[in-house]
Amino acid sequence: MKRLLILILLLFVFVVGFENEPDAVAAPIKNLRNKSDVFLTLASSENPKPVEQGENHDAQTDIYVKQESTYIDLLRTRGALISLNNHGHVISVNLSVTEIMDSDLKGLASFKYLNELFLECTNITDDAVQYLKELVNLKSLNVNTTGITEMGIAELRNILPQCKISHTKVTLSKEAKRNFQFMLISRAIWKFRFDFNRSPSTDLGLGELQVMPSNLKSPNKWRGPYLSNKLGVDPWGKPYNYENVYNSQTGYRIWSAGADRLDDTDDDVIVTSYRQWNLITHSRTVAQLQLRYLAQACERYRADMGEYPTARSGLLALEMAGDYQERWRGPYVDKMIRTDPWGSTYAYAPQQLDNRGPTFVLRSAGADRELGTADDLKQLPISNYMSELHLAMDQRDASRVYVLGANTAYLSNYLIDQTLREIIYLHKACAIFKIVKGYSPTGFDSLDYIPEEKLAKKWSAKTSVGPTDPWGRPYSFFFRTGHKLRNGR
Repeated sequence: MKRLLILILLLFVFVVGFENEPDAVAAPIKNLRNKSDVFLTLASSENPKPVEQGENHDAQTDIYVKQESTYIDLLRTRGALISLNNHGHVISVNLSVTEIMDSDLKGLASFKYLNELFLECTNITDDAVQYLKELVNLKSLNVNTTGITEMGIAELRNILPQCKISHTKVTLSKEAKRNFQFMLISRAIWKFRFDFNRSPSTDLGLGELQVMPSNLKSPNKWRGPYLSNKLGVDPWGKPYNYENVYNSQTGYRIWSAGADRLDDTDDDVIVTSYRQWNLITHSRTVAQLQLRYLAQACERYRADMGEYPTARSGLLALEMAGDYQERWRGPYVDKMIRTDPWGSTYAYAPQQLDNRGPTFVLRSAGADRELGTADDLKQLPISNYMSELHLAMDQRDASRVYVLGANTAYLSNYLIDQTLREIIYLHKACAIFKIVKGYSPTGFDSLDYIPEEKLAKKWSAKTSVGPTDPWGRPYSFFFRTGHKLRNGR
């Protein structure tokens, strides 16, 4: 007992003595405690990385981290491929073949460790130079097939002498200009297809993308012009040929007669795909985009089938149904991609991780064409993919849906599902009306309540024609002994 009392007394003396120590002794210990608090704050943040030497963490740093994270989210919605280093800093941004605008590049200066930037096949112009010249640590910049002029490139090379700049103007080669126009036309056809679930007609051709036809069945759905009037003629002065192909997955083909201005000759170029991988000169970019596209298709396959493709079926399951697969609603790709830019077959392997459910790995062997080496490219499942796709579809965001890799079969199935869902809610609205009133409604104008907020808001603005289906046509209402609903498709 005496020993215990002595220990307590000694501890009390030590604590009181420490509190009365001169600042020269106490300050280093208090500062150490403060530094520990800073480290714990960082470790519990969204990016649990320790502070690097030479960095100061303060309120301004918190703002910087939040702004950087917000900007990363913005770039990813545009379709960017972003790479981080071991400390969580952005070191590479790939925006090739996206709809990025000059003003969207303003936030790149927040990436202090950025050393690679790809902007190939985009619509950026010399107005983007003011943002690019702030990237003082940039080592590689790819602006092939863009609107940046030689004057803009000269300014960048003067300010960023350490940066390797790849630049081929669209105006430098008529072939390059034609390919770039093909990309813009294909993207415009995609947006039209998104709105109308069909490609432009052969009779109206690309003109249907530029001016709304007077005989359009659903004029309220036309959100054009989808294409500039300047893009109807190829670089040799001849109009692009266009044909609606009903029995193809994409539903169209466009072609240029080429330099000889004659159809059906060797220099003709025909395009039937929404995604122009061949425009990109950087092979690793092509492989990354194709791997992501295949992974997105695997996610949509899983949403229907409840599992990813098996090892036996592989990626073939994305374009062809197997035996006893009633839930299969593909194809999940408009055009199957089997080989990478170096000629090797993309490798697919399903996996089962403990406590995390099924997953898969997609791989490209890279330039050396050997799997398991340092230049391999890998793609894993995409978290929250289906929820993001459904949100983009609900918001009718065609550009975002394109980035998320949705193919034409998915667009058609989505509209059918939406129609069935709307009919169910209309039936519920009629049943609620009968319960409240004691008799059946005689038409849609009798309905006081739609038991779904989004549909109620959508249809409230169309009271003159009543509820409309996803194709913009009014639902029909029949009143007999009961009520029967159908859509006007």
